[in-house]
Amino acid sequence: MIKFVRIWIISLTLIVASVYANGKDRVIDITRYGAVGDGKTLNTAAIQRAIDTCSAQGGGKVRVPAGTWLTGTLLLKNDVILLVEEQATLLGSPDIKDYQVVDGFKDGLGQQMGYSLIGAVNVKNTGITGKGTIDGQGKLVRVSGGHERRPFLVRFVRCSHITVTDIHLQGPTAWTMHFFRCSNILAEKVTIRSRGLGNNDGIDIDCCEKVKISNCDIDSGDDAICFKTTSPYPCKDVTVDNIKINTGEGAIKFGTESAGNFENIRVSNIDVAFAREGGIKLFSVDGSHLRNIDIHDIRMEKVNMPVIIRLGSRLKTFREIDAKQEVGSISNIRIKNVKVQHGAWTGMLISGIPGYYIDGISLEDIQINVPGDGTAADAHAILEEREGDYPEIKMFGKQIPAYGLYIRHAKNIRFHNITYTTDKPDQRPAIIAGDIEKVQFSNWTLPAGNSAPPVIRIGDSRDVKLQQVKTASGAGPLLQPEGKAKNITVDGQIVAAPPIAPLWKDFVSARKNNTIPVLPDYSYAGYHFSERPLPDVSAGKKFDVTQFGAVPNDSLYDDEGIQRAIDAAAAHPGGGVVFFPKGKFLLAPDEDNKKQLLITGSNIILLGSGSDEGGTEIYQHNKRINDRQILFRPAQTVSKKLTAITADAARETFTVEVADASLLQPGQDVVIRHRSEAWTRWYFSPLPLKPQWTRLSGPDGGMRIAEIHTIAKIEGNRVTFKNPLHLDIHLVKDKPFELFTYNCIEECGIANIRFSSNWKTYPEEFIHHKNEIHDYAWEAIGMENVKNSWIRNCVFQDWNEGIHINAGYQVTVQQVTFTGKKGHASVHARTGYGVLIRQCHFNGAQHHGPGTGYSAAGTVITQCDLGTDQNIDSHSGQPYATLFDNIHGGVFYNLGGPEPGHPHHGRQLVFWNFLHSAAQPQHYNFWDMDKRRNYTIAAPILAGFQSDTKVTTENAGINQLPGQAVAPASLFEAQLALRLSGKDLTE
Repeated sequence: MIKFVRIWIISLTLIVASVYANGKDRVIDITRYGAVGDGKTLNTAAIQRAIDTCSAQGGGKVRVPAGTWLTGTLLLKNDVILLVEEQATLLGSPDIKDYQVVDGFKDGLGQQMGYSLIGAVNVKNTGITGKGTIDGQGKLVRVSGGHERRPFLVRFVRCSHITVTDIHLQGPTAWTMHFFRCSNILAEKVTIRSRGLGNNDGIDIDCCEKVKISNCDIDSGDDAICFKTTSPYPCKDVTVDNIKINTGEGAIKFGTESAGNFENIRVSNIDVAFAREGGIKLFSVDGSHLRNIDIHDIRMEKVNMPVIIRLGSRLKTFREIDAKQEVGSISNIRIKNVKVQHGAWTGMLISGIPGYYIDGISLEDIQINVPGDGTAADAHAILEEREGDYPEIKMFGKQIPAYGLYIRHAKNIRFHNITYTTDKPDQRPAIIAGDIEKVQFSNWTLPAGNSAPPVIRIGDSRDVKLQQVKTASGAGPLLQPEGKAKNITVDGQIVAAPPIAPLWKDFVSARKNNTIPVLPDYSYAGYHFSERPLPDVSAGKKFDVTQFGAVPNDSLYDDEGIQRAIDAAAAHPGGGVVFFPKGKFLLAPDEDNKKQLLITGSNIILLGSGSDEGGTEIYQHNKRINDRQILFRPAQTVSKKLTAITADAARETFTVEVADASLLQPGQDVVIRHRSEAWTRWYFSPLPLKPQWTRLSGPDGGMRIAEIHTIAKIEGNRVTFKNPLHLDIHLVKDKPFELFTYNCIEECGIANIRFSSNWKTYPEEFIHHKNEIHDYAWEAIGMENVKNSWIRNCVFQDWNEGIHINAGYQVTVQQVTFTGKKGHASVHARTGYGVLIRQCHFNGAQHHGPGTGYSAAGTVITQCDLGTDQNIDSHSGQPYATLFDNIHGGVFYNLGGPEPGHPHHGRQLVFWNFLHSAAQPQHYNFWDMDKRRNYTIAAPILAGFQSDTKVTTENAGINQLPGQAVAPASLFEAQLALRLSGKDLTE
């Protein structure tokens, strides 16, 4: 490939010389055609006549002499070089009406593009040169209405033999210089200054071939050097060499738009002073084949994510005539001799998608310095696949669980001679790998002070070699294999994978043989039973709160403006997205706890502009005791009786018999209700019940059952549900099991918001149950009787209570962080069915970590981390069939609820790969009849239980393989894969 590139560079030099040979003595001055260089006179027509005349006479140079020359769109023609002399400024008109579309198209965000200041279409032997400046005055153009149309500064379309040299380009409204379907391009000694507006790219090379870019200096607000294919035509035979870059986005980027292939491209000798959104970025998400790429001798400072390689399946088209592509590929990539100082987030991220592998990459001689300071919470972040998302480093969030390399869905990858240093200790692993094959890590040097075991985590992978991976003293164990890790070797020695839990084997066997497993099937938890991803709401009808009177970053309260926006969205057919731009919004001007932001209808989304500092913040000022500040609740929640169940039914089955099915129909949601002392004693038998547990006895006592189901089909009086029963229906005298209506709102959500409160400044530190101020004064979110709803990518900072979900059904709380001053409760799911709390970080910020209570069924808390001595929560009222899955941190004591409401939990509480973290050794007697315990649980099930201090137990139901991790790593994910695809993740 390199030999081929050298040959065509020589030919390109000869071709460029021929451009100057054509009409080389002819120079036409724009003043001959009436142009006036006073910076005020619009010279579009005069300059265009000069260009047209020059081309008609056989070509030459059109001279722009010293002065300031105001103009709208200019179109270059055959054999014409635009010569902008030193001390000359070609100044873009501030009025968008003076611009034309130059072969329009839609960009990766779906926006109409193509307006340009300097353009050329189907032209040969053309270009721009001189020591002068072309200034687009982008900010003024935008003010005039140019935000939607956003002119490029320079754009060449389907042109050949182009030279752009020695010129200074600045102030575009959109991209600075765009080449589309051009060939034989030389861009040399170009200086670009393009900051202050969105999409201020430097140089965009789009479906072009035979390109040389060298000796340029680019300071851009958006991507500096960006290879694109906005059509199926390839981008190939390109060299980029000796470039200085300072950018607010990516330094060297392939993709965003990637409909055509990228082939035979060499990038070398690049100095990056700053790149906020990535250094080397290789993306194929629209069907392109990205191959034969050579990147070497790159020096970077202050770069977030120095290397990211992403194969995805967005599969977008950018012109109406173009056909949608199949998933593309990334192969034969070489990255060598890269030095990074002050990298951030993570050093390298490489991610294909399930079923489509990044295949064939070599990375060698790479030195990366990262700041460190990653937390244990960061180490347990789970990155969603996001196959169809817009490609960017922030697509996976800022919490990357490895400080050095995160890699998945990749094969035939070689990493050689890689060195990492950290400024501070980092508690994340150096490497996390999943679904990789034939990958070699050799000659790695990793820093001291990484206190988080293990240094490397490899799961569901095979044929992986680690050779001479050196870790300094103070690092944890080198390697932790997970899941289906096979043929993983360290210096030639095979490392064993975790044992498969017998409970998992029992579950798989029961599913095959249609018998009742020991474990409940937890896979029905979450939004739409976790059968579809959380929705992309970016295309929904938006109701910007600032258009309804809410003003961020002032001293006035925004309650009324936000409520007006919510009401407007509710009045719109199909609901809408209540949008919060960046800034801080104030709530609660008084202490009236009857006031709150109220959502009573379906399809209402609260969407912010980011939960990080500098994004959207919603702040509750005054305390409002026992009142969730934002409440989702239908106007009507009264439930009506429909019929009674007439026969016993086993847990984990789907069918019940009823007395009368006339009021039932498929798709209907119903609640199974029951309460009796007789059934309760049968349920807990042979475990005895304490007389102090008074809510379980008497004519109106007993465990309160309220299990929600959706009817799949009705055959006579037999009713089959979509989701399984999580308890045994055992009929008792005079106390029937009955079906009731379930009234709810649906498809509601909250995303990308930081919620904070004035609890931070209250002059006392939290004491559990000291008074109502400590427990209930600042409470953020309530969701009552909500179905298929979600909260994601949010931060809750300084709250007594974060999220309270009551009678929720198929609700997901995902990638939510709790932080700040310690309070009472984080996220609590009571009553309801199938609430999923996934990939959240609790940080000891509340007394109670994630939990459940009061008859909730099938609650799943998975892949989360808690603080040392932060308790999980099972808040009495006998919830049942709860899963704590792949949990790092937390303890079992100090569960909530009064003694009359004990025990804290019914049967089938499962702790799967739970890493207990306490300051002192602990002993748990889960069913103590002699002494009151604040963790009374009926025969809990433990598999893969581990602890950082000594833990002993009594009256546990099952305790399999203690002291070590078991396979599958996540019971929830394994059950979900088995149900949806029939795939056993341990095979």
